Amino acid sequence: EIFECIQTSTANHNRMLPKLKALQDQAPDEITAILRQTIQPFLVSKQDHVAHRVVRFLGEFCSTAQQRNAGLATALIREYMPLSKAQDKTVRQRACQLIGELMARLPDDTSDDELFESTIKGMQLRLCDQNAQVRSAAVDALWRLHDPTDKNDEVTQALLLTLAEDPCKHVRQAVLVKLEKSLTASEELKTSKGAGLVSVPHILRLVRDRDAHIRKVTYGIVQSNIAMKNIPQEQRVQLVKNALREKNAEVRSAATRMLCNGWLAAEDLDPVRMLGYFHVTQNLELAEQLSVVLHDHLQHL
Repeated sequence: EIFECIQTSTANHNRMLPKLKALQDQAPDEITAILRQTIQPFLVSKQDHVAHRVVRFLGEFCSTAQQRNAGLATALIREYMPLSKAQDKTVRQRACQLIGELMARLPDDTSDDELFESTIKGMQLRLCDQNAQVRSAAVDALWRLHDPTDKNDEVTQALLLTLAEDPCKHVRQAVLVKLEKSLTASEELKTSKGAGLVSVPHILRLVRDRDAHIRKVTYGIVQSNIAMKNIPQEQRVQLVKNALREKNAEVRSAATRMLCNGWLAAEDLDPVRMLGYFHVTQNLELAEQLSVVLHDHLQHL
């Protein structure tokens, strides 16, 4: 009854959570087996929206009374890790989705090196999967385990390699979305505005991505989360060159917002102060083009 109800709408989740909790109270030692048997049909479901609701519900359940259900979450992750290698691509995708949802819901103080290592190993393999949806789901599962400040972190390296080389725009965007989340994962990271984060140079390169939507999203991320002063001079100049050369109208608007609503605003709308970041004498043509954009923006305020 519970799993039939949650399939129809996420609005039913809050009503069903206490019922599943009551079932857990009645049979605490059997809940993993019960869930395994109940979830099994959804692993082969071709209906993405139904599978998504089931996965989300399990995540919500494991995040309620976290201390108690952390053990259940880790047990389910171990249960479904082998299925991430199944022959059927839908089963691999659902297993990775479930692992990712449960990893995201684990309490911050969870310490289980064996589980984390097996998750890293299993999901790194799935980053090379032939199916793009599986690769995207693996990105979500790995994100919790990466260290955005350590250039030698193997998960960070794997995500950045996927960002640079995956042929599917949806997979590259999945990595980009997660890296943006890393920029604001804590108050310290949020206030640093990109300083010291390994991912920043790699994010900046995406303003040259072949997909216009990814370029647009990238300019928005830079505007909101990365301070101009935290970008090395050479990359800063190249970034503005790309912004001024952009041909796609929507992307160009996003680039202009980054320059004006983001960077110029951060310099108290002082174009001279902003131009000082670009060594005007060395980049005269760039400075002239940028001045026109900034002046036009100020004229319309």
